[in-house]
Amino acid sequence: MKTIKNQFGVIVGIALVLGLACVGTRAEDTNTTGGDVPDVVVPKPKKERPERPERPDKPGKVNAGELKEIVKNFQEQKKEFLRQQKDQKRELREQLRGDTTGSANSTRQEIKDSIADAKRQAREQGRKLIDEAKEQAKEDRKRD
Repeated sequence: MKTIKNQFGVIVGIALVLGLACVGTRAEDTNTTGGDVPDVVVPKPKKERPERPERPDKPGKVNAGELKEIVKNFQEQKKEFLRQQKDQKRELREQLRGDTTGSANSTRQEIKDSIADAKRQAREQGRKLIDEAKEQAKEDRKRD
């Protein structure tokens, strides 16, 4: 009985060694470039996966494509809103500048007019003083 067990063990051992040797040689043939460089391992070509079919819509679940579209629309609306706000601020600034330059021009004109009036009044007062001085001088001559 021992011999049968020993023979059976030897046969299994030999089969195992030969099987592993066979697997090793096949692996070596497929993973190396062969020829001059036996140590370089060549990766196996990747199998292309077929396109994944769309999941059926479940109630209560949001479709990813719809979600992306919603986010994209929101971002576009946000950009448009911010652009409109910028435009409104720019128009307001331009309007205020126009008002200040318009009021500055009118203020300058008022100042020029008041200066011209002051000059006229000064001339008139000067003439009156000269006339009064002449009359005073005439009265002084008559008294002498």
